[in-house]
Amino acid sequence: MGPDTTTTGLDGVTVENSTDHENWDDVDDYDGFSESGIPGFPGFTREVTVYYIDPDTTGYDTPLADSSRTNYKRVDVRVTSNRIGAVDFSFIITDEY
Repeated sequence: MGPDTTTTGLDGVTVENSTDHENWDDVDDYDGFSESGIPGFPGFTREVTVYYIDPDTTGYDTPLADSSRTNYKRVDVRVTSNRIGAVDFSFIITDEY
């Protein structure tokens, strides 16, 4: 948990990059991820935002400044299609429990 401090992905050799998400090794790598034209799901897009939160001081909905790090991350996922509109999912992850 915490910030990603490495630049290599799952294979331990290849540098993580925005086009090779199969090598990403933690949830931080998905921050800003967006994809459309998903095979088998025409007309769908998905977007991911990951940010740190402090449930004791700012609650679960307020992102902390980039320099602030906690043991809590909120992950927001938005799935959009021309048939259902936008559907939002959010969850909190932590290593404290």
